[in-house]
Formats: sequence, structure tokens, C-alpha cells
Amino acid sequence: MRAPAFVPSLPLDAWPERDQEAWRRATTDDPLQPGGLGGASAWRPATHEVVRIGYGVWLSWLTLTGTLDPAADAAARAGPEMLREYLRAMRSSSYSDFSCAARLGALGSALRVMSPNVNTAFISRAAGRVAASARRTRDPQVRSRPPQEILELGDALMTSAGNEERDDVRRALLFRDGLILALIVHRPLRIANLAAIEIDRHLRTTEAGFRIQFEGAEMKARRPYGCQVPKSLVGPLKRYLVEFRPVLLSGSMNRLQSSALWIGRHGAGLKPETVAAIVRSRTTAAFGEGLGPHIMRHIIATMVAEHSPENVTEVAAILGHQSLETSHGHYIHARAMEAGYRLHKAIAARTAEHRKS
Repeated sequence: MRAPAFVPSLPLDAWPERDQEAWRRATTDDPLQPGGLGGASAWRPATHEVVRIGYGVWLSWLTLTGTLDPAADAAARAGPEMLREYLRAMRSSSYSDFSCAARLGALGSALRVMSPNVNTAFISRAAGRVAASARRTRDPQVRSRPPQEILELGDALMTSAGNEERDDVRRALLFRDGLILALIVHRPLRIANLAAIEIDRHLRTTEAGFRIQFEGAEMKARRPYGCQVPKSLVGPLKRYLVEFRPVLLSGSMNRLQSSALWIGRHGAGLKPETVAAIVRSRTTAAFGEGLGPHIMRHIIATMVAEHSPENVTEVAAILGHQSLETSHGHYIHARAMEAGYRLHKAIAARTAEHRKS
């Protein structure tokens, strides 16, 4: 079986009908079920999303390898030999053992509640063995992930915020976190600047949508930084500002509401360490190993260098670094906005390539 380099999670509404029905039963509070609950109805929202995304990846892989039988029971597809092939495919696609364990664990959790009468405990045990043998590494090259996978996680979190069954604050936090991840991929600011964004000061409305602007004194490189928010995020950012940010601001006990873009559950602006913790916790839940903001920036720089090696000098402009050569400093700054557009195009091109493969 051919192992795709990147496997996106199949959305719930694209699952086989039998799987969708099994998931609905598992996530519904049903008084006729033992204990009055579907097996997943009491899960925390974060657990719910991680398992759904992980099961969607499994279905997507089955589809791409031509082995998905829509009429089959969910558990019947996950025999030991198929699981071995799935694990081999993930490893050949440069998934870390932590990520492999997370994907297997999500699959095992999904099947446990979707096919409760079938013993699928061996999948969770396999995930545990993979995790137990994994070694954590601080080498960013080893821990790197495709930017598209991080974007997928951000999109999934924002999409899940549309679930009306959750309370407003939980929905707002899901959407905020998804937007943070998506913005980091497209505009990989240092965490201090990302957290410091204030509305009408750093985030400004333009005819094209939104622009992020920092003065030289606010940047580590001591040079002004400016970039346009990509078109793909203009809609989500507007929705966050209009629908979800006010919900978070309502938790403030202070009459003077924060001008910060990113708001916590108690109505205050988020500190850099809190934003970093959000990034790590969301990526840990999805991938089995957390990605800090520094690793995220490394991922973007690596992707640009691999996809467009002729433009590698623009990494400095994209990341707000000092120039690669002092004499080119003003030149790189002048091209910062263009470099941001190149980054957006590179991500879109890479995503299209993987979808075709």
C-alpha cells in the first residue's frame, strides 16, 4: 500500500454513514444505554476533538490506500495486520513515535465507544507500547511536522466551536486557540509579539482586511515589522472579533476592558507564557508531543527553504530576524510583506501537492 506523506483528517460529514451513526450514538446522552450515557458523551471537549480528528485521519488513510469499505463495521476494518500497515505508513511519513502513539490511541478510543461490543483493547495497548518505547527529542528537525497538519488542527478547533451544544465560553476558547495556531503558521511572529497584539494599535483594519504592524522598538531585531493577515484568515478573524472575543471579555470583573486581541476566560489579555502553553497543549493533545512556538517558527522556515530554496534569504523577513547579511538589512525589511505573501502561497501549494498525491 502506498503511504501518503500527509494524511488530512476526514471531516465528520464525509465519514461513511454507518460510522457517522456510530459516532452519534457514542456521543449522545441516551437514557436507554447502560448508565444512561453513550460511551463518549461525558468526555471533555478537548478529548472529543482529539479522538474525532484521529479517527478522521484513519478513515482518510483507508480512503487514500483504497481499503475503506463504507459498509463494514468500524471495528472490523481495524484488524492487527491493517494496524501494522497503518503504523508503518505513519513512520514512513516521518511521524514521531509520540505522534504514532497519539493516532493509535485516538483510533482505539473511537472504536471502543463506536463498537462497544467488539474487543478493540489491543489497539490501545499497541499505542501504549509505541509510546513507552519512544524517546523525546529536542532536535527541531526531528520534531518538525508539516505546516498543513498544524493548519488542519487550527481549522478543526475553529470548526468545532460551531457546535451549539457547548457553552459559549468553551466555544470561544476553542475558536481562539484554533485561530492562534492558524495565524502562527501563516505569520510566525515571536510569541512575545503574538501575545502583545492590540486592536487598533498592532491590528489595523485595511481595505484588504487586516494588517499587523509593530514599531521597531517592539521587535527583537529593532526594526519595524508589518504584514497583511492572509485572506484565508480574514473571515475567521472577523468572526472571532465579533462573536467570540466579546464572550471572553464578558468574564472580566474590571470595567476597563482589555484592548488585547487574545483574551482569556476571565476577560484579561493573555500573557506570552499562556499563549505558548495553549500552543503546546493543543499540539500535544493532537500529535502526542507538544510543539512550542520556537519549534513552530523552525517548521515554517524549513518549509520555505525546502519548497522555495531560491527564496531562503526571505526567511529572515518572514520571521523578523536580523538580516542574513548586514548590508541586506533594509532590503529584507522592505520585502517583509512580499515574503509573507510568498509564505502563504508556499503553504497553499504544498497543501495542493499533498491532496493530489
